[in-house]
Parts: sequence; structure tokens; C-alpha cells
Amino acid sequence: MAQAGSSFSKNDAGQDVWRGKFKMIPIKTTAKKPRPVNRAEQISQVRERLNTVRLGRLVFDSILNWHGIPGIGKTTLGYMIADLCQEMSVPFARVDFDVEENRRAAQYADDPVLILEDIFVGLGEHEPAAFREGLERYRQADEVHLRQERRKRVVEAFLGYLNELLEKGPMVVLFDTTDQANTEVVAWLEESVISPLCLTGKCVIIWTGRFPQRWKRFEVRRRIASEKLDPLPLKATEEQVGPAGARIYRLTYGHPMGNEEMAEAIHDYQARGQEADEHDLVNILVDRVIDRYVMKNIEPELNAACRILAVVRQFDVVVLRRLLSQFVDAFKDMREALYLGLVGRLTETHLVEWDSVRKGYALDPILRHILSLHLRYNQPERYLQVNREAAAIYAEWIERVRENRSVYVLERLYHQARIAFAESREAAQVADELRPELEGYLAEHYKDHDREFALTSTDRLYQELAKDEELRELLGDAGFEGLVRAVEQHRADLAS
Repeated sequence: MAQAGSSFSKNDAGQDVWRGKFKMIPIKTTAKKPRPVNRAEQISQVRERLNTVRLGRLVFDSILNWHGIPGIGKTTLGYMIADLCQEMSVPFARVDFDVEENRRAAQYADDPVLILEDIFVGLGEHEPAAFREGLERYRQADEVHLRQERRKRVVEAFLGYLNELLEKGPMVVLFDTTDQANTEVVAWLEESVISPLCLTGKCVIIWTGRFPQRWKRFEVRRRIASEKLDPLPLKATEEQVGPAGARIYRLTYGHPMGNEEMAEAIHDYQARGQEADEHDLVNILVDRVIDRYVMKNIEPELNAACRILAVVRQFDVVVLRRLLSQFVDAFKDMREALYLGLVGRLTETHLVEWDSVRKGYALDPILRHILSLHLRYNQPERYLQVNREAAAIYAEWIERVRENRSVYVLERLYHQARIAFAESREAAQVADELRPELEGYLAEHYKDHDREFALTSTDRLYQELAKDEELRELLGDAGFEGLVRAVEQHRADLAS
């Protein structure tokens, strides 16, 4: 059954563990402490599904796939769900594929049946005789074909007993750090365990990792509810780390692990009677969270590329080549044809994703925010140079490319604003400089000689500008609204 009387303590290896009634689960050593954070929406999704089963109905979208960059709080969310299951007396099991946290995970590829054993241990139920006998016969089999046949019998016994448990009510099975799972093990799990369990409509399966899983089976794919976990908003950051929350949020963009590290760093400075400035804190944030955890094991040249690409909000192969060939030594002599493959390598890190709004690739927003700050503080001239080159690229594209012109106009304004602030100009002055430039683009490229196209294009620019919260935050409400009014006035002039 679900954990009862649970608490934090140490195991024999000195690891922090969550001790429940039936099991001990190692806690991620990368986090100082799994402090609950604001994931009310995700908790509600699980609670709603469990209550649906308890009311005698079946759940169709019974697989929740939550993904996001390291440190976003996936594992902590798992412990919050464990608490929910304890509160609701729902059987809960967790399987972690991180070999640093679960030593048995290293054996899963050779013997995936170990996962079934670990699920039973997690559920805290006795292992039925059929399952135990099947395990013993499976372990005794030496010949490959016989072992495979007996493995099927073990799975049948496993599912048979879980179906008996599900007759009594819902259960939750959570798979964590799935990005480290062997692909063959995932395929076996999908076919042998996840597919039959999700079809019952009574077992909630949670799959967390750095990226959304690509499932092979149709009956599994159609039951997936996939969601990227967002950073914490300002209010939740303040709840997580206390009075320094607003200051920390400006640096971390709400990244939960980053919040914790910044709160600890500020406390350490205060304990020494000192005040940490923003530059120091950004360096600590990059050292402790980005370098040691988020970008751990990223190839050095891709790491260097990300630190330049953090300056831009979207890029394609052309932007990639122009920026990296100028600002990253590893790419200075790279042949143009190889940059297309570089885009693929960057997306494989799952730190770069497609931005459907800006029609280009982009670094994860949290990582982009932090690395851009880091470059601005530590290499201010390089930061200016990258912004100037990006602004020049978008100025060229505004003139030459009719499609997606609204994207290029906003990106040009964004980089012009970044340059102005880096040169210590005030927000009101920056907005005053940007508005005439925007009005010039409207007059030149959103003309009334093609009234229908001009109106449609102006509407698109207005809608994309109105939703650009990053530009609003950069310019302040007054400056931003001045740009919005400029587009509104142009549209009114076209309409009249």
C-alpha cells in the first residue's frame, strides 16, 4: 500500500533516503533537499484521475509524461505525488533509472524483470506465489529461448496480480530519470507493462525525464498526456525560498534548483557579514547548477555554442553559422554544409527546442536567460558584439524576406533594446529610440498598396508583439505600450 509514517534519514551508504512503511528510496544527491514547490496543477491531474477510478469510471489518458531540463523539479514532483498517494491510501511505486541513485538500475538492461520486482517492493504488497515461483524458474533457466519463455510467464503473473489489486482501486507507478533508460528496456516496458496497465484505465503511470518519450505502440500513444514543466512563477519562488525570492527570480527565471542554490549562496554571504552582488550570484548559479548539473556531459564545443546562442531568442542554420563562426573558436573553420548537422546535435541535447511562435530553434528559456546574464557580466564586449551581429542579421531579413517579417521585426527590436541597456541607457530612452524604428518598418513594409496583405501582416505583428512578455519586461509597461500603440495606429490608418 502507500507509504505511511514516512520520513527523511540516512541509509547504510550515507545517502539521504525517504523511508516509507515498506521501502527506502534514495533521494537525488544533486539537490540539497527535496523541498515541495508549486506544482498544484500536476498534483491536481493525478488526484483527478485517482478520484475518477474510485468513482467507478475508467481513465483514458492514464499516462502522464512530464519532461524538462535538469533541476526543474521532476523528481521533487515525484515525491509530492508519493505524499498524495499516502494521503489518499493509494498504492504507489517508483522506479528510478538513474544509476547514481539506484544501483539496480545498472542491471535493468541485462535483466528487466528486476523492474517488476522493484515495483512490488514499492507497492509494499506481498509477492504472490505465482509471481515468486515464476521468478525462481526464470532465474534457473540457462538456455536463451527457455529464459525468454519463462520471462513471459513472470510478466503474466505480475500483471495478473496487479489486476487483482486494481479491482480494489487505483494505483500509481512512477518512472523517473527515464532519459537514462536503455532504449531496449523502454521498448520492453512499453509492450510488457505500460501498454497492458494503461489499458485497464485504473493505473496512473507517470513518466518523467528530460524529453518527451516517443512511444511505438498506438494504444499507448493515444493515452499520453505530455507536458513540459515550466519554471516556477515569482510567487512560487518566493514561497520556495522566502524573502529573497524576488531577487533570486530575476537571476534564475524560477528554476527550482537554481532558486535553492541562490538562497543558500545569499545566506552564506550574510553569515559572513557580506552582501553578494548580482555578478557574484550569477557566477555561482552557473557553476553550481548549469555547469555541474544542467549541462553535465554536454560536449565542450556544444557547451561553448550554447553560451553564444543564449543571446538570441531564435536561430536557424544561417544565424548559427554567422554567430558561431565569429564567436566560438571551434567553429571558425567549419564548412557551411556541416552546420545543418550541428542543429541536430544541439537538439539531441534536449536543451535546444523548436519555437513555433518565432519559427526557429531556441535554447530552453531558463538556460538562455541564465547564460545570457552570465555572458553579459563576464564578457560585456562579447555580449554586445553578439547582440549587434544578431540585430544586423534581422535588419537584413526584414528587408529581404517577406514571410515571417513580424518575427524579424520583433527580434531586431529585442536586440536593439539589449544593446541599449548594455550601454547603460535608461528604459524610457530605449523605448523612445525603438518606436521610430518600428514606425519606419511599418511605413516601408506594411504598405497599403496591397491593402489585404498589409492589414493581415499588421494584425500578425500586433498579435505577436502583444504576447511578447519578454520584451514588455525589458522595456517596462509604459515603453512597451508605446510600441503597441504604434502598431495600432498604423492599422487604423490602413483601415481608414
